[in-house]
Parts: sequence; structure tokens; C-alpha cells
Amino acid sequence: MASAYGFDITPGGQGAIFALSGAGRRDRRQTFGPWEAELRKDSAYLCVRGPVSDLHEPLAEVIAAAHEVAQRLLDIVAVEERNALLIVEPHDNVVWRAGPHGLKLQLTSPITFTAEMTGITAVVKNAAGEVLPDPPYMPPQHHCAYRYFRYSQAAENILDGYRNMFLALESLLDYIDGKRADEPETGWLKRALGTAHARGLNLSAFAKPGSTDPVADFLGAHYSAVRCAAFHSKSSSGHALRPGDLRDYGVVLQQLLAVQALVEGLLKSEFSARLPSSGFFHSGFGHLLENLAPVTGLLMSVTECPTIEQVMTATEEQNDLPEGGFLPVTFKGRNGSATDEWLFVSEIKPADLPFSKIASLRLVAKPSNHFMFAPIAYKMNRTLMSTDLDLAGLSKLVVRVRCVLRNRQSAKKGFSY
Repeated sequence: MASAYGFDITPGGQGAIFALSGAGRRDRRQTFGPWEAELRKDSAYLCVRGPVSDLHEPLAEVIAAAHEVAQRLLDIVAVEERNALLIVEPHDNVVWRAGPHGLKLQLTSPITFTAEMTGITAVVKNAAGEVLPDPPYMPPQHHCAYRYFRYSQAAENILDGYRNMFLALESLLDYIDGKRADEPETGWLKRALGTAHARGLNLSAFAKPGSTDPVADFLGAHYSAVRCAAFHSKSSSGHALRPGDLRDYGVVLQQLLAVQALVEGLLKSEFSARLPSSGFFHSGFGHLLENLAPVTGLLMSVTECPTIEQVMTATEEQNDLPEGGFLPVTFKGRNGSATDEWLFVSEIKPADLPFSKIASLRLVAKPSNHFMFAPIAYKMNRTLMSTDLDLAGLSKLVVRVRCVLRNRQSAKKGFSY
């Protein structure tokens, strides 16, 4: 029987396995409707199984349904066992479904590329060609908004990040136009935003098409729908934004980045704060990955997967390597609507492999001396992805590798769910 991370994959159903932030303290199973969630002692994975309901349903929908079931079990475990576990990244998972052509399993793993431009100095000259010295650095005045900003960027959860960033915005608006003692909250916010807007604050990200009142648009679309839903949990009064909900994550991240742009704009205008801004353009990084694709493949092994350099050396010296294989991959371009993620995919027939287990794998590219390609290939070749798969009974295996770009000097995006 096929298995992943020690969990059996039943041939007649569907399900998913997610990685956790820590290990279970005891074995437990619980059913939620047609689904069953299983957590094992000393295992940092959680398995959700259920019957196949719709063969035409995208696997992403299976993942979303299984993820909500997993969250419910973890909620109960946190209360009853004092063991607060989080799903590390729900889009990195194992998902499977049985169909008329057999059992299909899909594995998704990440490689995160961090980018930071350093060692670049701009030189300014006057009309005579003389180099002008840099103006002396003047440390900005401290304000409590800096504290909220820092805690937003240090937050692990997206809702905590959003809440602290909105508190930074409120703090700055109060500095610009303080709230009166008898003034309603929304009345003050409208007035303070109007003052800030008149002083140059750009609210275009919240403006409705054809609107001439961006302050009213902010209050109507953002404050009511997002801010209140993130700060209040009364579902009886509307949709509350909950941590760990896949449906809410994209909305909260988009709005967090929009609010952060307001905060950074005010920090610059009110306190002359210097804000770093550099890194790869998303389109440029995707183009580099596309150009690397012809010399990229998938290494897999029944033990720890060797690096491409070890494979090349062993081939030259005719040394033995752990049992495994090298398989082609296809560059699929951007991962859905994400502008900072790209996919490499390999589709495999397990029956054609000379082995039935995969302990680990690597997405590898031919080593390069090119100053742009070299660090990308190096990161690929050095990233070991543990899999712990038993392929017995599988008719198809799909391996997807998410290449994620994180610019260190840009707004944070890597929050947990």
C-alpha cells in the first residue's frame, strides 16, 4: 500500500497530508462529516482522509477542504492537550485521489530564493563633473508607529501582521490629526484620513473606479470589510476573518500590503524615514528560471539525495551512488495568480521506476558561472526536500516544486496561514 510520512494512502479515497510546526503528543483521530483527521505521537505531519466526492474537482479544492478539517482537529488539540500546532505551509503538501485509472498522488515542495541587492553605490556629480558627497544621515524621530511596524513585520501569522500594521496607521493618523474626546471612531478616522490625503497621502489603492472620494472608499471597502472583520470575531454580525483560513489569506495579505504602503508613505513624509527598496523584479526572476529550465531536472533517491556535483563526480570516477534516478521537469511558469512563485513539474509513472520508495529529492540545474544564474542554480542544488514516499499501488506521481522569490528589502509576504 502506498504511504507518505508514515500514513497509509487508501486506494479508494482521497486526502491530504500537511507538515506541522511541531509533533503530536499522542495518537488521536476524529471525524468531521465524511472526513477523518489523524495526528500521531511524535509525528510532525497530519493526515486527512475522505471518500471521493467529485472526480472532476480540482485537487486544489481537495486540499482546501482537507485543510479546514485539519485546522479543526488542531484547534481541539490545542485546548485539550495544550499543544498549539500550526500547519507550516498548506500549499506544500501531499494530496491524492483514486479514480478510474488508478491512484494519483501529487507532492508539492518549496524552494525559497531570498534576494538582496548589496554593494551598489550611486554617485552624484554636479555640472562640472565633480562628485558630490552624500548628505549626512539624520536619524528620524522615534514614534510609537515604528513599534507597531516592527511587530507587524516580525509576526508569523498574517492576521497579527495586518492588525499591527493597521495600528501603525492609526498611530500615525493620530499624530497628524488627533482624535477628540467625544468623537466617534469612524468620524475621527474620516477626518484624519482627509487631513493626511490633503497633505499628499496616496489612497488610490482603495479608490473605486470613477470615484472622487478615496477617503469614503477606504472607509466603505477596507475599514468595514477588512479592518473590522480582522479585529472582531462575532460571526453573527458578518464574516469574521479567521487565522488559518485559506479563503481569507489572500484578501488579508493584499490589504496588509496596501495599508503598509500608507504607513511607509507617512513615515517618509512625517519623519523622513529611509525605506530600503531593491531586489529582483518578479518578471525578471521568472525569466531567469525559464532560461534555466532546459538544464534543470529532478533527482530522487531512496536515501538522502546526492547533489548534482556529487552525481557528476561519481559519474566521472565511476563511483556508486545511492539508488535513485534523474527525471525531466517542465517549467510551468507562474503558479496561478501569484506573481512571485513559479512551478517546475515532473509527471512520473511509478511502474517505470526501478525503485518503489523515494526518501528525498532535489530540483537541480547544471552548475553555472554566470553571475545571475549561478546563485539560483546553487540554491536549487543545495535544497534537499524530504519526501518519505512509498509508491506501491500508485498509477501516477506528480512532483511540483514551487520556486518562491522573497526580496528581503521589499514588504514582507512570507506569513504563516
